[in-house]
Amino acid sequence: MAATRRIPHIDALRGFTMLLVVFHHVIYLSFGVETYTLVGSIFVKFRMPMFFFISGFIGYKAVERWTAAFYLQNLKKKAVVQLVPASIFFVIFSVAFGYPLSDFLVYGYRWYWFTIVLFEMFVIYFTLSLIGRRTSGKVTDWGLLIVAVLLFVLKSQCEDDVQSAAWQILALDRLMLFFQFFALGIFARKYHAQFTRIVDNDLWRAAFIVAFWGCVLLIQACDLEQGKLWLLLTHTARYAGVLMVFTLFRSAGPFFERGGIVARTMTFIGRRTLDIYLLHYFFLPDLSSWSHLIGQPHGALIELTVGLTIAALVTACSLLISRLIRCSAPLAHLLLGTPHLTK
Repeated sequence: MAATRRIPHIDALRGFTMLLVVFHHVIYLSFGVETYTLVGSIFVKFRMPMFFFISGFIGYKAVERWTAAFYLQNLKKKAVVQLVPASIFFVIFSVAFGYPLSDFLVYGYRWYWFTIVLFEMFVIYFTLSLIGRRTSGKVTDWGLLIVAVLLFVLKSQCEDDVQSAAWQILALDRLMLFFQFFALGIFARKYHAQFTRIVDNDLWRAAFIVAFWGCVLLIQACDLEQGKLWLLLTHTARYAGVLMVFTLFRSAGPFFERGGIVARTMTFIGRRTLDIYLLHYFFLPDLSSWSHLIGQPHGALIELTVGLTIAALVTACSLLISRLIRCSAPLAHLLLGTPHLTK
């Protein structure tokens, strides 16, 4: 199968989303801020939904040969990239920072839940694709839609403090919440012509912007507690935020195609998101003594400036160690899931 051509604005979008993840961890892990700030409450609406949307978008496979062998081959590739590195870095981080490995049965993979959940999503998608190949292509589409709805309904019925080992290890609460955005990404790529007609339409773009900021302002102004109205507004903001940011980067496609220094930096970060995700936890500084500077009224600019500056430094350190690991092909294959090339 021919390699899929990389799309610069998609790589840049991945890079932007990765920086937001690091920014989030700087604010809430480094500074130790315990409640969402104004900036954090805005970013959280689309940050992780966008990551899973992109994963579905680039993970869609337009193939007709979904045999059992092809199915197992793809699951093996995903396990090498998503399960093995996360498991290794989970052990390294736990030992390095004094967390008992036995906590795995209580808290699961803790910080490394993302790739575990992503692997589970691919298992569902590949399984439905295999079934669809044996029956009808529509089975895959309907299956994705039904699973997404069922998981979200189950999420709304589950308690947030479920502590069973299986629940924590598999991070089922996140799977239930974010699978719908992974499925949306698959549909966006599979039906690319129809999707782009929507996101390139000025009226739809305006609708995404108005819906996102309208929901954010209503949630903030009304100080809503979790309930049906909060759920409706929050979920509308998630979808509108994903589509709003996607259209922003799509409209900036020519900028990223030209490849200036900013464009090259963003696209490079986007191509190393797994490396940064696995490594950045080791470089988060302890800034808890400065937590009073974050989240203050009218302090959004300070939070953004300080948080993004530190996030950029943490990302740079992660990329430096990533480069060092990638000097050895076997080590990069084991720790970062890169293809193990043999002569």
